[in-house]
Amino acid sequence: MPKVRRYLVGSVIVALAIGAAFAVGTGTMPRSGYSEGDIEAELRVALPVGTSYQQIDTWLSRRGIVHSFVAKEHRVYGLIPDIQRGLLVTKRIQIIIVLDSQEKLTGVEVKPIYTGP
Repeated sequence: MPKVRRYLVGSVIVALAIGAAFAVGTGTMPRSGYSEGDIEAELRVALPVGTSYQQIDTWLSRRGIVHSFVAKEHRVYGLIPDIQRGLLVTKRIQIIIVLDSQEKLTGVEVKPIYTGP
């Protein structure tokens, strides 16, 4: 096989291998098995309207959900990392729990957060 042809065949094989690796690597792979809907449904059952901040804090801590309370906003922000991870993008789920002035739950919002380049 002539030298130029070998170089061309080798280049095509390398390009196809890189393309295949990229295509497989950018697909997302579920890590936790949870969706936003699953988490929101679980929150609404476990933490009904009127639940105290102390109970919310305990529930989130027992489940290992990183969270913080922002008193001036009357909100608890939680984050579940690595719901799905691809080569370029990672999906996380943010939990926002809205409290009233007496620090009792009034609402829950669950939304995806995508990070990457």
